[in-house]
Amino acid sequence: MKRKTRNFVNNAESSLLILGYEDIKWAASNCIPGNACVIRNEKLSSHLIQSGCPVPDMFLGRSNMKLRIRDDPHFFYYPELRYISKSRDVYRGRFIRQQLANLDLRIIIDYSLVEWKELEEEEPTGNEWEDRKVGRRKDFLLRRMELAKHFIRTNIEPKWMVLRLLPVLPPELRPIYHIDEDKLVTSDINEIYRRIIYRNNTLKDLLTTSIATPEELIISQEKLLQEAVDALLDNGICGQPMRDDHNRVYKSLSDVIKGKEGRVRETLLGKRVDYSGRSVIVVGPSLSLHRCGLPREIAIELFQAFEILDDHPVLLNRAPTLHRLGIQAFLPVLVEGRAICLHLLVCKGFNADFDGDQMAVHVPLSLEAQAEARLLMFSHMNLLLD
Repeated sequence: MKRKTRNFVNNAESSLLILGYEDIKWAASNCIPGNACVIRNEKLSSHLIQSGCPVPDMFLGRSNMKLRIRDDPHFFYYPELRYISKSRDVYRGRFIRQQLANLDLRIIIDYSLVEWKELEEEEPTGNEWEDRKVGRRKDFLLRRMELAKHFIRTNIEPKWMVLRLLPVLPPELRPIYHIDEDKLVTSDINEIYRRIIYRNNTLKDLLTTSIATPEELIISQEKLLQEAVDALLDNGICGQPMRDDHNRVYKSLSDVIKGKEGRVRETLLGKRVDYSGRSVIVVGPSLSLHRCGLPREIAIELFQAFEILDDHPVLLNRAPTLHRLGIQAFLPVLVEGRAICLHLLVCKGFNADFDGDQMAVHVPLSLEAQAEARLLMFSHMNLLLD
């Protein structure tokens, strides 16, 4: 079966031959490097000859593959692709990078816009399932156009999404500690780097020094190298995570960065600063909305460099700070005890309760910070109610 379809790359009409999956799989399994593939189906061969299509050097096998004809919306999932070719670049990331480099973002935007307008002009079919599929397709086209516009606006090339050089952390971020004379404790990142280097050198030996190395062995070694690189970036993303001799999962770069104890929240956002304190909060129903009860011990330490305490705002913050109401300004009132007193009605913005929550107090030092606290951050100006 041969149909006409439009080539989005060069805007030209081309013949599209729709093949059965079994024929494609059989032809791919009999692909001979440097020669035409053997096609057992005579009808399939005649289609190739009549359409004027050359026999390709590579066949792409995909289970339940559907080819979309223009004006027919397609909705399907992409399973894992299986490439068999005389060049191993198809399997590796170089092939994906070449495909990304050949993308013309403006053509993608133009054709996506044309298809979106065609779908927009169509009348509802009355079939809820079909209308829902068309709606999902329109949403997909809008997201694709927005993504392409973002690439153009920020001068980002799509091929940059494929790394050509592997990033290596500085030694200070993956240290090695000496416990005893004969014992070392190293970071998990170092062990993953070691495996990457070992597998890369093994692959290099297979490609350069070995004679008549089986293709299956090279592809298997490439898979092992790719798994090691995946484990470095996000361990476990491709199935079973990489483990040590004690069956403990290695911590990858993403594990080091993300989370409450990660590099960002623990080190960068969790720094100790001057003129700050922390204590448990308790309810203070007699306080005004814009006032908080500050323990005398904390106030003496925070305001020892100031001549007066009255009318000097302080900032209260409860982690995690998910929005602007997570940090608000108050006028302090000295109280006895070691707990910070807070009015009940201002707890909603902090998402706080009185079951042991802690809050941090900061003193704005500059005149600009004090003015911002007075004009924008006072609690009675930022109430959040149910």
